[in-house]
Parts: sequence; C-alpha cells; structure tokens
Amino acid sequence: MMDGSRKKHPLRPLPFLLLLGLLFTSMTGCATDGNTRPISPSIGRQGTVLISDTLFFGLSTARGPVGAAEWNDFLRDIVTPRFPDGFTYWEANGQWRGADNRLVQERSMVLQIIHPDTFQAESAIQEIIHRYEQQYEQDSVLRLRDAVQVWF
Repeated sequence: MMDGSRKKHPLRPLPFLLLLGLLFTSMTGCATDGNTRPISPSIGRQGTVLISDTLFFGLSTARGPVGAAEWNDFLRDIVTPRFPDGFTYWEANGQWRGADNRLVQERSMVLQIIHPDTFQAESAIQEIIHRYEQQYEQDSVLRLRDAVQVWF
C-alpha cells in the first residue's frame, strides 16, 4: 500500500556505531613506514633494507650519439666489475632545460643498481658516474638514491 501511512522506524544508532567501531578497529593493525604508506607483510619474512641507485645517462655527445656497442662496452668494462651480482638497465627518452633556456630532448639509458649501504658501493657508484661523464663528455649523470625494502 502506498498511501503514505507507512510507519517510520526510529533511527537505530547502535548497529551503525558497531560497524563504525569495527572499521576503526580493523584499521589500527595496518603498519606504515612513517610516510603513511601501508607496508604489506611478506609471507613470514621481514625483507632487507638496501639502497637503490637509479642513474640516468644521456646518450648525446659532441661527436654523436653513444651507440649500443659503446653502451654495452661501458656496462661490461665499468659497471659489471663494480656490481657483479647484477643490475637492471633500460632505454628511455628524456627532456631537460639547457643553460640557454631551450628544451633539449635526448635518448638516455637508465641504470638501476640495488646494493648494501656501504662505502665500497658508494665509491663504485661515484666511479661509474665519473667514468661516464669523462668518457662521453657529459656535464652530469642524474642520480636518484632511495632506501628500499627488498625480499629475495
């Protein structure tokens, strides 16, 4: 019957408050890393905190682009001896503003190395950067350094 005579039930705040309480209780068990991002638990393991260095190498030089063979030689001769346990690299395209205020677009290689936070590893990263800048007449190599939690 739709005659408008339907009874209205008084609000029942108790079920709502219980639901709200359960929601808050379930959220209090979430762990964060201090930056309010949840850390998902690994299955029975803590993980290890390591350093992730990501280096951006421009491929344009005054004498022409750094070719695939030159890049592979650089990896073989400079990077691999310093980080024989491994690394990852990929090709990218970048853009930056030059000293003359013009936008420069450039092919680049990105190298990511995950390693312990040691003096030896830091020295090796610095050496890789220095050798590339010297060998390919670069003003700089962009470096991003992060502490990361790693599970093997």
